[in-house]
Amino acid sequence: MNRRTFLKIASMGSVAFAAGCSAKTEDNLFTMVQATEDMVTGRANWYASTCRECPAGCGVLAKNREGRVIKLEGNPLHPVNRGALCMRGQAALQGVYHPDRLKQPQLKTADGWQEIPFYKAKALVVERFNAAAAKGDGQVAMLTETVGRTQLDLFTRVLAQAGGRRPVIFEPLAHEALKFAHAELGGQAQLPTLRLDQADLLVGFGADFLETWLSPVEYARKFKAMHGYQKGRKGVFLQVSPFQSLTGANADRWIACRPGSEAAVIMGLIRMVIEAPGDRKVDGKLKSTLMAVAADYPPEAIEQTSGVSPKALKIIADQLIKAKHPLVLGVGAGSDGSTATAAELAALFLNLVLDPALSLFDFSNRHRVEIADRRSAVMDFFESLQKNKVGLVFLNNVNPVFALAGGARVAKILGEKKRFVVAFDNFLNETTAEADLIIPVQMALETWNAYESNGISLSTLQPAMGRINQAPAIGDVFLALLPADKRPAENYQALVTQTVLAGTSQPTAATWLTTIQQGGRFNESPAAAKAPAIHLKAADTLKRCLASLPKPGDSFTLLAPPSIRFFDGRGANRPWLIETPDTLTQIPWQTPVLIHPQTMQAAGIQDGDRVVLKTKAGELEAPAYGYAGLFARAVMVPTGQGHTTYGRWGSGQGVNPLSLMAASLDADAGQPAFATALTSLEKGRGHTRLAITSGSRTALDRKIAPTVAMAKVASATRMPRKG
Repeated sequence: MNRRTFLKIASMGSVAFAAGCSAKTEDNLFTMVQATEDMVTGRANWYASTCRECPAGCGVLAKNREGRVIKLEGNPLHPVNRGALCMRGQAALQGVYHPDRLKQPQLKTADGWQEIPFYKAKALVVERFNAAAAKGDGQVAMLTETVGRTQLDLFTRVLAQAGGRRPVIFEPLAHEALKFAHAELGGQAQLPTLRLDQADLLVGFGADFLETWLSPVEYARKFKAMHGYQKGRKGVFLQVSPFQSLTGANADRWIACRPGSEAAVIMGLIRMVIEAPGDRKVDGKLKSTLMAVAADYPPEAIEQTSGVSPKALKIIADQLIKAKHPLVLGVGAGSDGSTATAAELAALFLNLVLDPALSLFDFSNRHRVEIADRRSAVMDFFESLQKNKVGLVFLNNVNPVFALAGGARVAKILGEKKRFVVAFDNFLNETTAEADLIIPVQMALETWNAYESNGISLSTLQPAMGRINQAPAIGDVFLALLPADKRPAENYQALVTQTVLAGTSQPTAATWLTTIQQGGRFNESPAAAKAPAIHLKAADTLKRCLASLPKPGDSFTLLAPPSIRFFDGRGANRPWLIETPDTLTQIPWQTPVLIHPQTMQAAGIQDGDRVVLKTKAGELEAPAYGYAGLFARAVMVPTGQGHTTYGRWGSGQGVNPLSLMAASLDADAGQPAFATALTSLEKGRGHTRLAITSGSRTALDRKIAPTVAMAKVASATRMPRKG
């Protein structure tokens, strides 16, 4: 343990007392006039809480000086991130103090937005809720982000009180194809945690586990353990994908493939692994079932389909065959819905061939984002608003108008006058702009809450700072919608306390203080869950999905993966993230169109030249940037920017490639498309000077970072002393 970590943990002792007091605790943090007894001017206190910038739920420590949080760090006690924190987690602090943050509820009137007091906003919500409930069942509906079980149960109870269904959980990155693959093969739509650190070979097909995929901080730590040289060995990482993300840039070998062809490459590997001589035992029925599907994927056919040469394919297959603990990852976002479904299912079958016990899948510990609904269910939610004539709609910290392809239709539905829309959000964005009432609520650093980061961890949130406005906790707003005799607790803090203590053997005040102090309740050694029973009928689904894959053509494919800086767009108003250069292009502020240099040269396009991209759904124009980490016929535009309504820094900055995506979904998984064929790629008019912060992007044949063969490392002796 280093000195910095020790001081952070030691400082948490003074936090426990303040955290465990009554609801008055927040008032005690208001100013130095009403400071806690242990507060010393100029000395920081640390408050353990949970990051909610994405569904991963990393543990954080908030550094508090004189009642205000001034810095966030990772919580070294939290099993997800072990003290690390990504750039989006660091930038969460800017959300709290953001000058565009709404300070009062906003009521839409004929003359525009009108500020009203919080007590009037709460009374209006209660009035509208009771009126809608009185009209019969199904008059109240809710769309929410991924939340903890305590909050979700409360939302569900309130909706049931009005005869409504459970809330629909919307995440722009819901991993529908991966959940569908697990459901087909193992009978349950789940997202198990991967024991990536125990693998000796990792083969990925686009899953950006260092950036946005499932739990990137957690997997970055595990990847470091797997890929680092220790105890005489070093793990190997190979990636096959249409574009080289930061994850692909960290691979020992990156191989470009045609967009949408990942499933074909995986099927070729299945065939080669099964046919390889050796001691690997593959169940006879599984072998015959898969060979019947993989027979159509010899290396020559795969090269024609994907662009991956037989030589490169053999390199991957040989590594898989000799590895003792191989692990295969499917695709991430940035692929078409149907091709993603086929690839995820094929990747699970390949893992099954390599390791019948699926020992690197932790089925007892699953990611919380697993509870997110399929995109098809989200679209059905908006269609049902019209079909069922819903009178009251709650939106909790979601922005579907921006994050959905075809968001204009969603905006039209929400903007209709025949229903009352209440948005619980702290910023005016594309979706809240269509609401009738916007109620700012406490942010993660200001509220009490509990969140299951994964299947074995209950993370806690506590007020880490004094209140800067009178915004309520969203839990207290919803408790007020229940009759007094049906409320599960007096206030939301009490309800969180019940949740935290419910799973303990000693539900005492001391247990509560200890849990809050360390940032949650963590089960480091849960009971291992067996791999699910395998349903070989999933091979029929795989064969059908493979048959429906588009044939390779000459058109360009537009890829729209999530941004490491802005995730799905929710961080696009944070100046820290906007001015941080992209990790690969080293371009801040702007959203460039990444095009292969060969394509640019053939079209006479230079870096910064405006290009026009057209698809069947629309068109956009943005500056071009040459990037060699692409398949030659692929074009990539990261998502996250292009907001029309998101404050002074988010609005009008960059472009949103989702506007070019089709609104159609994969019929099997309900997966949206993050890739589509371009009908036109043309050089536009004008030139934009790109804010490139790097120098040359190549080493110019200079050995700036020389490599050392593993054989030399293994046999190296102690260097002799000079002199």
